Amino acid sequence: MATDYTRRTRTERYAYELLDLDLNRLGPVEGVTACSLEWSIYNQIRSSGTLSVVRPESFDWPRHYVRVWIVVDGDATPLGTYRANIPQESWDERRVTTQLELQDRTVELAERLVEAPYSVRVGEAYSKAITDLLEDNGFRGRYSLTPTDRALDSAMTWDPDASSEGDVSWLRVANDLALAGGYAGLYPDARGHMMVHRYVEPSKRATRLVLSDDGTEHRYVPGITRGSSLYTSFNRWVVATRADDEGEVLKAFAENDDPRHPYSTVTTGRVRTKRVGDLEPRSLKALQAEADRLKAEAMADQQTLELAARFVPLVEGDVVEIHSPVDRGIMRASVSGRSLECRPGAPIKLRLRRIQ
Repeated sequence: MATDYTRRTRTERYAYELLDLDLNRLGPVEGVTACSLEWSIYNQIRSSGTLSVVRPESFDWPRHYVRVWIVVDGDATPLGTYRANIPQESWDERRVTTQLELQDRTVELAERLVEAPYSVRVGEAYSKAITDLLEDNGFRGRYSLTPTDRALDSAMTWDPDASSEGDVSWLRVANDLALAGGYAGLYPDARGHMMVHRYVEPSKRATRLVLSDDGTEHRYVPGITRGSSLYTSFNRWVVATRADDEGEVLKAFAENDDPRHPYSTVTTGRVRTKRVGDLEPRSLKALQAEADRLKAEAMADQQTLELAARFVPLVEGDVVEIHSPVDRGIMRASVSGRSLECRPGAPIKLRLRRIQ
């Protein structure tokens, strides 16, 4: 039976599990005294955190994963699968505590660098190119990818010696392919499997659940913080490739000139430009699609919301409805980030983008 997260009273606890590098279970992590986790759709490493352990000898941190669970009324839900990194020790009169940084499996692609020019030929299906990359970088069978017949209409090449932005990671290659192929980018799920799914505009996504402060649905703590800023809202986008072998640079442009939009060039009388450059060579059609996508996302992202709720099983990109007595209606918003102190009863803090 699925957990009823709307119940006013419930039991909560957290559990920590040790896994080997093949994600096989080895047993519990002993001696955990504290844990905190963060997620953000904007970060290269989607999820990170810290774990404090009194008995770190229970695992060999460079060679193991840690999986964090929340157990609500006996039903266990995984929160994330992490590599532990950079241990720091602190002493007091009674014990030694080791604090470990946690990073999700995206770090494995971010740390591996392209050491020689790497190309994907014209006509190759994006889904096959991404699958081959994941297989070659240790994610053998541990990923979920939505197939597509969409193929490269021009070859893409990554040359670490020619990049103006320094080292080129395999994560960058994978995300370049994903975005050009119409995917939402790569991210690991809570069990450490890489997800590669088609991008769907937030306004077209189904509602995952409803949040209210009156106990009729999933409960949130009364009080919503809203924010929006003209100074961080762009209304023109320039997307450019790096120079090819002949020195040619392709550019695509998109502009928000909608007089009904509060941050458009027409409404504000100002042009605030966001440039995305040094992309791998690709067709002008693919570049224009990227510029149009950035414009569409920004136009939908007019207001940010922050609220705290009793734990609910949401992930980034999920769409929720918020029943707000202040607005006397329903707001729809997509989850852009979360933070959680792993203590029974502690609320999960949600960062959301309002959907107009």
